[in-house]
Amino acid sequence: MSGMEAFSLPCGVMQVITFAELTFATCRKILKTGTPDPTLNDRVQDLKGFCEIVEKRCTPLIPMKLNANETKLLAIATRGVGAAQELEAEIAKICPSSSRGKLSTSLLGTMKVLIHRRKIEKLEKTMMDGQKALENNLLADICERLLRSRLVEAFLVWRFGNLNTKIASESTHTRQHVSQLSTRLQEESALRAKRDDLQRLLASLKYPSMNERRNNVTDSYITTFEWVFRTSANAETSDDSSSEGSGLDDVGSDGTSQYGSDIESVHEDSSDEEEVSVGFVEWLTSVNEPLFWISGKPGSGKSTLMKFLLHDHRTRKHLELAYPGALMISHFFWLAGQEMERSIRGLLCSLLYQLVSEREEVNIDIVRQLGSSKAKSKEVYTDWSTKELRETLLHVLASSSVPVLISLDGLDEVDPFDGPFALLELVNDICTLPNMKVCASSRPEAIFNRQLSIRPSFRVQDLTRRDIKSFAKEQLRSCTTAKFERSDSFRDLIDEIAYRADGVFLWAALTVKSLQRG
Repeated sequence: MSGMEAFSLPCGVMQVITFAELTFATCRKILKTGTPDPTLNDRVQDLKGFCEIVEKRCTPLIPMKLNANETKLLAIATRGVGAAQELEAEIAKICPSSSRGKLSTSLLGTMKVLIHRRKIEKLEKTMMDGQKALENNLLADICERLLRSRLVEAFLVWRFGNLNTKIASESTHTRQHVSQLSTRLQEESALRAKRDDLQRLLASLKYPSMNERRNNVTDSYITTFEWVFRTSANAETSDDSSSEGSGLDDVGSDGTSQYGSDIESVHEDSSDEEEVSVGFVEWLTSVNEPLFWISGKPGSGKSTLMKFLLHDHRTRKHLELAYPGALMISHFFWLAGQEMERSIRGLLCSLLYQLVSEREEVNIDIVRQLGSSKAKSKEVYTDWSTKELRETLLHVLASSSVPVLISLDGLDEVDPFDGPFALLELVNDICTLPNMKVCASSRPEAIFNRQLSIRPSFRVQDLTRRDIKSFAKEQLRSCTTAKFERSDSFRDLIDEIAYRADGVFLWAALTVKSLQRG
């Protein structure tokens, strides 16, 4: 039985009992006074109506499976309705419809009055007993339902209390996840903006021919320039092997070297080259000297040597002994190239571009130096002035957290409009910064001799005779017989090429090509 049925049925029975009590009272009055009561008919009709209502509520419950309390409740309701119906029948006898409003004279006899009174009192007692039973049963049912409701409440508190805890936990976890996601999205958005700024800055520094000169420089021939990494335990300074008066480049007006024309003397001199340290490794590992100068005649292979030093792993290996994590950047001047390839502005753009490419935080230094609005206005290299580039480069290098090695090839090929004085001033300013190393190459022109000869240096043409001989020998083997290769004439030819080249690798290369054709 549902909760509504469990409470609506007792309520209906209680109403039947209530109207039955009123009806009993009216009957007792009629039987006592013998005077009809005009309200009796209304009370009987109300009682009849409530009995019909209770019967309708009881009928569907008969085939249902009920518990003990529900079964008692149904029995009480049935007895109450039966008693009410008997009362209705008894009243009909006392006050028949044909003579309502006036009692039958035959009924006024003492005996009949007693009989009707006893029946009515018996029905009243039955009704009162039903009322008590109904109240007791209803109280028990209410207690049982209350107990059950409390158990349900306790279960719901336990179940939904855990659910609330879980919901609170999940809500906290969700808020944390959303917060983390929001933070990550903000970081990614900031990172995208930073990358966009970085790409815009790189685009403003890059010009089409930035790497053209370096890419066009001839790669070093196999086994050549190995001498640059030689060290000597007994060499006191790197200047010992790079004195201006030493070497084989001093050629007289008759075309002979200071060592004479004897080929045997060439063999003796070249055999001593292995014992000489040019001081380059010592300079890489030194923390006191910022600049190294590589000088040489036109065509002696300075640019090829500079490219070789950039790409050979031994350069970084020795450098990091004194400067761990150092950056290596470079620029190759080319007077015959376009304006940016020979100008100081082109040099500054090239160095800044490489610094930003290697370290993104340099972008922050540049924005700090120029200001956010001014930095964002740079879109192409023509938006920069030489002064802005110079100040920015020096600022970035000064604030760099890592050492930097800058290789500058062809100082003598700087645009005459800029002039070597401005270039050397920039190089000197860079060398005054902490943790900076500059390796520069140029022809031995007077201005560079005056400014750079006091620095550690060597002359390329003094050290390439063995390289030229190795190159000539390997190139000429393809067009000679094996018998000729083993002859003294072949060795004399190689020695003659090395001697006449006088350290100019370009002359040797052109001569070998001419011999190959002829």
